[in-house]
Amino acid sequence: MNILYACDDGYAGYTGVSITSLFENNKDLGEINVYIAGYNISNENKEKFENTARKYSRSITIIDATPIENILKNMPLNNSWNTATYYRIFIDQLIPKSVDRILYIDSDTLVVGKLHELEDYVFDDDKACAMTLEPIYNCYLNMIGLDDGSLYYTAGVILYDIANWKRLNCNAKLIHAFYEGHGRYFIADQDIINHTINKNIQVLNPEYNVMTIWCQLGAKNAIRSRKRGTDETNFYSSEKLTHAIENPVILHCINGFLGLPWQKGNKHYFRKEWKYYRNISQWNDMEEIVFNKTLTFYIQIIVDKIVPKFIYARLIEIYRRLDFGKSVKRFYEAEGAE
Repeated sequence: MNILYACDDGYAGYTGVSITSLFENNKDLGEINVYIAGYNISNENKEKFENTARKYSRSITIIDATPIENILKNMPLNNSWNTATYYRIFIDQLIPKSVDRILYIDSDTLVVGKLHELEDYVFDDDKACAMTLEPIYNCYLNMIGLDDGSLYYTAGVILYDIANWKRLNCNAKLIHAFYEGHGRYFIADQDIINHTINKNIQVLNPEYNVMTIWCQLGAKNAIRSRKRGTDETNFYSSEKLTHAIENPVILHCINGFLGLPWQKGNKHYFRKEWKYYRNISQWNDMEEIVFNKTLTFYIQIIVDKIVPKFIYARLIEIYRRLDFGKSVKRFYEAEGAE
């Protein structure tokens, strides 16, 4: 099985922890080839990747992403994001030509289950990749050029069918969309992927990208927290989400409101799992990052402990609706200013 990560040296340690969890929990897979699209990776981290591969008798290949960085320097991007997040749209330029299927995984993840079923995953002829769902408000969908009720996908885990990706000309379409001005959308390449190749994406089961908030609230309340009107037409059923929470394959350690697992004093729901894999990895000496615990952080701890989950879900839904509304307003104001 072929796996791709993308990072610069600052995220190499988190990538290493994720790879360690991948190897630990997939020892029954006959072959795992990990590719890291890396930029400015230090010799120290390169050695740790080599030691990780040697420990598990697996393959880790670091691909120099400098040529992609040089392309990105001349592209109109949303500069609030690390450029490594854009590498995945250049997938067919990064990996060896012999690779026909590859699973991209974000660095802020833990692979806690088995991936073998993805080896036999069947793509429709008009689908270039498979991604998990996230329901988004219609005002935001319209902003990125999609119709009301369209499916919206998250880019933290992507299974690629490289032949279909090339045949459907996805890379060229995405680059063209950047130059049309769509690179200014807020959620980096995720928005532009949804804008440009939405019809060429297949739905991936939720256990391959389990979000923090799902585990925090439980399936029914997690659905309530996403947006009003969320149902099986634009998201997963409660039964499917429950199965994913109880049988996760990939945990995505995105920031809820309780800090990140590698931050000092965090209350993240996956902190124990992350520390376990860090401690058995080559990066077991990685120090926790000190972060600014705002008043919001402490309020969230209290709310998480004492407020009923269905009320907490409603509060999150209101916050998300207001936040997305502000993003849309800022976008159109910027468009008008030009």
